[in-house]
Amino acid sequence: MKKNVNACCSGDTMVMTAYGAKSFRDLAKEGKDVPVYCLDKNGEYEISMMIHPRITGYNVEVYKVRLENGMEFKVTPEHRMLTDIGYIEACDIIEGDDSMLIFELKAHDELMYDAVVEDYEEAYTNLTKKGTLLKSCEYCGEMFESIWDEREVCACGEHHSHLYYKMDADHREMNMKCKKCTIGRSKVVSIDYIGRMDVYNGTVEQYHNYFTVDERTNLMVNQLNCGESYIRK
Repeated sequence: MKKNVNACCSGDTMVMTAYGAKSFRDLAKEGKDVPVYCLDKNGEYEISMMIHPRITGYNVEVYKVRLENGMEFKVTPEHRMLTDIGYIEACDIIEGDDSMLIFELKAHDELMYDAVVEDYEEAYTNLTKKGTLLKSCEYCGEMFESIWDEREVCACGEHHSHLYYKMDADHREMNMKCKKCTIGRSKVVSIDYIGRMDVYNGTVEQYHNYFTVDERTNLMVNQLNCGESYIRK
């Protein structure tokens, strides 16, 4: 059963992976899951696997948000980004607000990702005889089956909505927790509708957020991953 809750980014959005910045479009074309930088529950840098980078919407409305420091990102209205009052949807951002939290990845912030990839490979290569994937529900811990093309599903059908309520609670005060990682804020200069296009996203295991980076400045903003389709037990 599909749930239409996807809020997403343009294909040229650059994601900060453990291997460097890569566009969502390229990640989707490669068809591989990838370790990415994110924030853990304590607001510190962590690396987790982004599962199934993919097109999550076709021909949908997209807006460009431009910051005073020159950063730009193109997102759907429901896409949530980290500001000084927490994660808010793009449609609720107000022009002129000095609110967007800015991050910079420095050499001492670089993290080892070998163990993350090893754990992923162990979990995602053991398919059942039917060719399905056995996953542990992030909410209740019970095992459930998923087909490979829906491997981003992180909760059993019974607890899918419960997990997202829990995630909302975990993320609510992230702006207070991550102050030591931020380098400041930037004012929102403009929010403009730029038309319709295909949009992309991926599901970050456990933490459900990731960083996008402006390659001109090497500065980053933090965003929540989209909702996802779910299946019943």
